[in-house]
Amino acid sequence: MTTRITSALDRLSPAVHARLAELTRPVAYPAGAVILREGTDTPFLGAILEGRVALRLRVPERGDRVTIVTVEPGELLGWSAVVAPYRATVDAVATEPTRLLAIDAVALRDRLAADCELAAELLPLVLESVSDRLSGSWQQLLDMFGARVHEPW
Repeated sequence: MTTRITSALDRLSPAVHARLAELTRPVAYPAGAVILREGTDTPFLGAILEGRVALRLRVPERGDRVTIVTVEPGELLGWSAVVAPYRATVDAVATEPTRLLAIDAVALRDRLAADCELAAELLPLVLESVSDRLSGSWQQLLDMFGARVHEPW
């Protein structure tokens, strides 16, 4: 399918964008749907078109799952599809009806291995997404747990 990818992926060059678009398919999730489950294989790298997805982490002291980051339209979802061991690190749950373009993980990894130009353009976007999630997660965890007395090593 040659659906036009919108989002962070629009930063790719037109030629790379077109090659990547060949691997995409639109998917939709209703509010409350679990899109990715922590510890399971990540089946796709997605670009969110509409809706929001809560990334939820298991924090036993705070209940079953706690939302630490919300992924918005224009952002990537499922970076673990291209990072070994290719398993989701959190649950991803649609907080409202959500549409995204999904790029099959196996096909994407095969294409990245064969297409250096695609890899050189896409992987920095994926790393940027990982960095943003890490920063957002740290901030949320600091907000949740507040300032505590720092104990020396």
